[in-house]
Amino acid sequence: MSATLTYVYCVVHSRARISPPQLRPRLPGSAPPRVIALTRQPPAAGRPKGLRYDRRKRPRRAFRGTLRLVVSDVDAALYSEEALVQGLQDLEWVSQCAVGHEAVVQACLSKGTVVPMKLLTLFASDERAVAEIGSRIDQIVETVRHVSGALEWGVRLVTGQAAARPVRVRRLPKTGRGYLEAKRKLASGTRRSPRDEGLSDRIVKTLSKSATDMRRRESIEQVPGSRVLLDVAYLVAKRATTAFQRRLRSLAAEASRAGYEVILTGPWPPYHFVE
Repeated sequence: MSATLTYVYCVVHSRARISPPQLRPRLPGSAPPRVIALTRQPPAAGRPKGLRYDRRKRPRRAFRGTLRLVVSDVDAALYSEEALVQGLQDLEWVSQCAVGHEAVVQACLSKGTVVPMKLLTLFASDERAVAEIGSRIDQIVETVRHVSGALEWGVRLVTGQAAARPVRVRRLPKTGRGYLEAKRKLASGTRRSPRDEGLSDRIVKTLSKSATDMRRRESIEQVPGSRVLLDVAYLVAKRATTAFQRRLRSLAAEASRAGYEVILTGPWPPYHFVE
């Protein structure tokens, strides 16, 4: 590989040194992932040691540990501005990038708290990556605090032909066009009945009891003959996963008796909870 750019997959927060994911590169034109330190948070000048102040001037415990970037060198010829304009028109190429990006981010989940970057986050060099991402360090620290010890779960309520199938856990396609095609399909705008609304609201309220946060999403997938009535991302602490899934199973049984299906996906990195 001649001239290269720095591709950033995610930020990882950990108190211990971490090694890069041992993965065969799946991103087109990329070298194996590696890790570079972003920053270590020292006490700010003029503030009591061990404390950090938020916007309301209340003391907080110091943010300890190290933020690291997980990156790869990528071929500059494949990821230049001109090349990206062409590449983004190629669904298969974008699919390969998405699958390669997701594989690295998923592999980092066991190494610490992960703040995933958007697909095709590129910089001219490691130094530029550290400078640009480091300029948002306060925002990243707050995100790490928010998502620490938690993972994202997706919950979808479906009605129609698909509702005859039992609840199951499944993931998006791992390779090929399916990954991007699923993301391009939006939910139909069919008006929902009061019964639809009632069940959707009950699912949201019940599962929120076991979740740290939630985000309503545009549906990324349609099953022929079905309507997606609800598509929600939940941020769930690992210690609350059992309670979350227990509530989900009870709601799924209720929905099935009424002719609906509840679909659970995950766990995922907290994509929907990163600003």
